[in-house]
Amino acid sequence: LGIANRFQVVQGRPRINVKLTEKDGEVPDFNFSGFDVTPADWERFVNDSLSWLGQFDMVCVSGSLPAGVSPEAFTDWMTRLRSQCPCIIFDSSREALVAGLKAAPWLVKPNRRELEIWAGRKLPEMKDVIDAAHALREQGIAQEVISVGAEGALWVNASGEWIAKPPAVDVVSTLVAGDSMGGGLLYG
Repeated sequence: LGIANRFQVVQGRPRINVKLTEKDGEVPDFNFSGFDVTPADWERFVNDSLSWLGQFDMVCVSGSLPAGVSPEAFTDWMTRLRSQCPCIIFDSSREALVAGLKAAPWLVKPNRRELEIWAGRKLPEMKDVIDAAHALREQGIAQEVISVGAEGALWVNASGEWIAKPPAVDVVSTLVAGDSMGGGLLYG
């Protein structure tokens, strides 16, 4: 595939995440803490990642905020990324989502629950989700793709709003559904 290994090696053990699928389809998470990113580790990562950007037309930033990295440092890094590579696909949650959105990435891909946390309110109807997506646009984010479970996915940009409705299927698990969607968006 021609993909170079550019992993950053740090001290400590990797984080372990356990997902269980219950009979009713619920998927409780057991996410354990892993290593802490030191200020020196973060500085090396920031410098290295910024030096690679000339090789790429698009970058995907996803996942949670690593221990040891402040939301402010993450926002600063995302802002610096965006200044060199305008097409950033961003998929995160909780404090990393809030911090990353401040950098106005080109495309954000939250699910309904993540969007509700950002909006600070429930979004029970599709109209509510659409309104929240437009609020993201007002922050300078060009593309909003919101996954809404069995209702499909909503895409909002300057040209309009579209809802892609999936076929009816028996859902066995929703594990990595959002990651798969993000990969599809990145691939094209």
